[in-house]
Amino acid sequence: PLMLRWIRRRTLRTAVRLGFLVSGVCFLGAGLAASLPWRSIGLLLFGAAFLLLLDLCGGLPFQLSVRPSERSEMSAIHGTVRDVSNLLPPAVVWLVLLVGPLPAVFAAGGVGLLAAWLVAGRMHPNLGVPVRERRRPRAHAG
Repeated sequence: PLMLRWIRRRTLRTAVRLGFLVSGVCFLGAGLAASLPWRSIGLLLFGAAFLLLLDLCGGLPFQLSVRPSERSEMSAIHGTVRDVSNLLPPAVVWLVLLVGPLPAVFAAGGVGLLAAWLVAGRMHPNLGVPVRERRRPRAHAG
């Protein structure tokens, strides 16, 4: 309930980007701090809390980017994306473990989350904001 209240006070773009940024920095830090196990575990737990934030609002940009009449058809595509997201991480972990130790998995996850943070910067700033609360673009004088 606390996270949901926080999300509702901000834009969806802000919430998604914050989730990717903080979890990415924490996971990358956990990979780099592998020689200090308790610090690494703390960073992973803190980063996991921000993955919960992504779990709460991560699917909304996909659903809000289509018209309500098209959402049932797009649900099949969303299901396919979800299935691929269940298969891809174990494959990436396997590939990383072929060339590096376990902390490299956390570092690779952090790099992937930070890349997603960059991509999430391209989300429309008003996505998820109720129409009555949206800021109108200013007209150019000129």
